[in-house]
Amino acid sequence: MKNAPWRERLQVLRAVRKEAAESDGYFARALMAEADVLRAAGHASAAAAAEAFASSAGPEHEPDRLGHALSAARTLAGEFDRPGARALLTEILDHGGAATPSITGPALELAGRLSADDRDVVALDTLLARARADVPERPDVRLALLDLAGVLALDRGDVPAAERRLTEARRIFADAHRAGGTLDKLASEAWLEMTLPKRVDAK
Repeated sequence: MKNAPWRERLQVLRAVRKEAAESDGYFARALMAEADVLRAAGHASAAAAAEAFASSAGPEHEPDRLGHALSAARTLAGEFDRPGARALLTEILDHGGAATPSITGPALELAGRLSADDRDVVALDTLLARARADVPERPDVRLALLDLAGVLALDRGDVPAAERRLTEARRIFADAHRAGGTLDKLASEAWLEMTLPKRVDAK
């Protein structure tokens, strides 16, 4: 099956999907497999559509469904379909939240990147509040959002706001370092990726 032409593999997967109800986990898994086949064949838009369809199948709070939605949102954002990506991210945050931190965290960060691209300070503040409430064990997500918000403040000429963001980021990093373990690892990796400390120090 793996060595078969992509069209044949697609036909088999669609046959599997026809035999399953949309609420059945096999339905969404078949759709995600279709997306993989389509992407490998060079049909990225069709793959994104299959992933988005998979994200609509099954119960609203099902982690697998939300994971499919996150995968589709990443693809759509990469293809500059920002409205489509935002719609899926909103669905993830509304139906996942604190119950699915491994999905909510990356969704918050991706939503933050889209908001920073739009230069939307209010949206970034809202996402930061969601991160504090929904993923308190993900300092990396809060650091990434603070980095985006701080850099945006610098770009707007608001140095005091950028410094406030950096002060909060340093506090989060210090708290995670004291906690040790996974929190320290996540925060350390995120800190190394940050642009804000270098930009503020260069002022």
